[in-house]
Amino acid sequence: VMFPIRNVSGATVGYSGRILPSLVDPSVAQGKYVNTPETPLYHKSKILFGYDTAKKKMSEVKSVVVVEGQMDLCMSYQSGIHNTVAVSGTAFTDEHIHIIKRFCDNVILSFDTDTAGQNALKKTALLCLLGGIDVYVVGDIGTKDPADLIQENQQAWIQAIEKKRHVIEVMLAQAMASDTDERVIGKRIVTDVLPFVRAIQSPIDRAHFIRFISQRSHIPESTLTEELTRGILSQPQVEKVDVTSMPSKERLVKEIIAFVTLTDKHTDERVISLSLDFTQFPDTIIQEEMFKLEEKIISDKEKYFDDLIRTFKREQHKEQLVSLQQKLRVDGADKEAILKEIYDHAKRGPEVILGL
Repeated sequence: VMFPIRNVSGATVGYSGRILPSLVDPSVAQGKYVNTPETPLYHKSKILFGYDTAKKKMSEVKSVVVVEGQMDLCMSYQSGIHNTVAVSGTAFTDEHIHIIKRFCDNVILSFDTDTAGQNALKKTALLCLLGGIDVYVVGDIGTKDPADLIQENQQAWIQAIEKKRHVIEVMLAQAMASDTDERVIGKRIVTDVLPFVRAIQSPIDRAHFIRFISQRSHIPESTLTEELTRGILSQPQVEKVDVTSMPSKERLVKEIIAFVTLTDKHTDERVISLSLDFTQFPDTIIQEEMFKLEEKIISDKEKYFDDLIRTFKREQHKEQLVSLQQKLRVDGADKEAILKEIYDHAKRGPEVILGL
């Protein structure tokens, strides 16, 4: 089955193909979907499947239902939910948020219930909240995909959307059901729920959810507010970007990882060439970097990213040079070989600085 991928104007820019289950050869390793590779016309980080047909209804009802796959979207549309779009196997990005905000400011998420699906839901919810969009999660549909549920019971899907809950309400319920120890629950609320509150752009909405969490957890509002604003959680003032003032290589790595996560540049050759470990920092640290990036004024994202990469390589070059100089001081070291290595390394300096 071939699904045409259309841009915001409805022009076909690519295709997504799925092998029917009856035709799958179990002896051959293959993905569930095969998609058009990125081209000058097709950028997956800027396209939501079905957006061109959903935008009219999105504008009318001021909300959009986001599902994961093309079949989920098709079945949802057939059930009468015409404001449905699909991410189609790619991470949600700030570009997706920009095109959604043209027509509505409420998102209803329905992702897989497995670990990968729920992690994607959390990241998507954080990005949407940071972008000024209110986020809800569909009511309980068990472990079924929307497509399977609709095929069995179309009304159940419609009711699940009607019974949507705010993502903070969902995260709080999960935190409170995770343990019976109040201290453990309190810590879970701080790590798993408050980041979503902090991502909310409206101070009035933040106050509402602080009160909501306090009423259900019996943690005083003042304590929750203190946790929300403590240390690195404080809101910095908006300022112009200056990548040259970055203090350390570690700081650069965090910002690069956050930027890549925000813009879905994991397959970018510049990123791959750095060989970064994307698991070296806890999710909460990367979330904080994402918050800071969203608050900055970045007029040219590609130039900003190039500057980040160039600054990182320059710091990496300096670090390697210092390491070679330290080797030179070790007793018994092959000084001639090390000096040659230092010389060769120094010659590459202009190339690194200029990004050649």
